[in-house]
Amino acid sequence: MAGCPAKKPAAPEATPSPAPAETPEASPSATPEASPLATLEASPKIAPQPDQPVTTGPTVTIPVASPSPVEEEKGTPTPGATPEGSTSPTATPSPSPTPEVTPAPTPAPSEPGKDAPLEGTWSTTDVDGEVFSLTLSRNGVAATDWVKGTSGAKGQHGHWQKTGDTLVSVKYDDGTADAMMWLDGKWNLKRHPRAGARFDPLAKPVPMQKVDPAKAKFIGTWKMNQEPDGSYLTITLYADGRAVSTVNGKTVGTWTVKGNAALCAWPDNWFDSIEPKDKGWQRRSWVGAEANGEADSSEAVRVGAAPTP
Repeated sequence: MAGCPAKKPAAPEATPSPAPAETPEASPSATPEASPLATLEASPKIAPQPDQPVTTGPTVTIPVASPSPVEEEKGTPTPGATPEGSTSPTATPSPSPTPEVTPAPTPAPSEPGKDAPLEGTWSTTDVDGEVFSLTLSRNGVAATDWVKGTSGAKGQHGHWQKTGDTLVSVKYDDGTADAMMWLDGKWNLKRHPRAGARFDPLAKPVPMQKVDPAKAKFIGTWKMNQEPDGSYLTITLYADGRAVSTVNGKTVGTWTVKGNAALCAWPDNWFDSIEPKDKGWQRRSWVGAEANGEADSSEAVRVGAAPTP
């Protein structure tokens, strides 16, 4: 129609594109409710990523806090492992502590010689420093070859008895006494100071030495043949090799072990041999170094002891 503006042609109606699914934080504006099937078909398919939630809308990046240094030291717990600080219900009980054992006291070391048999011949010295011997027999008899007593060359005779671990009492028929005692790892003798005197407790102990049995069986005083006056000839053999005879009052010589005999040599060229015979002992005498011809012989008995031949 003339004079009227020409009518603009109507714009073609736009086809609305499907709106993406909204997340819970979407705008509060109203959106036509879509069917569930259409929503699933229209939503982009996003492959699930580890440690990230699966979403149906635009990917939202959630910042993850870095582990603290303490957590890094602890590390990631292994599945099934017992968290540190907690008690596992199936934990293996720790073994019971072994009770402390108190060690037994160490016994004192034994001292060689202290508990050895006392029977036998002992060599020692008197108050003058002269050697003499003390013989202790198994039957309790004691005898010395000490010639300074009242019995002279016959020595002393008596009895002995152990009265403790470290003391031996020796009493003689002449009224004197000695005491053996264990001091400084060896046996010592406290000797009476002079003939006829009793034991002096202030006397100085003198060391004693056990004599070799091969030699000890000869040491001491030996009683020989009887003299016309009823007395007996005696020979005393000392541990230091001295020999003393009552022949002519007193004769001093020497002696040594020869085989199973004690050979005595005298200044006048006489020799005596104390040797075994018929389960006992005999004394044979001759002149010269060798026994030529028949030698004088007599029974020999050691005073205060009975040595085995």
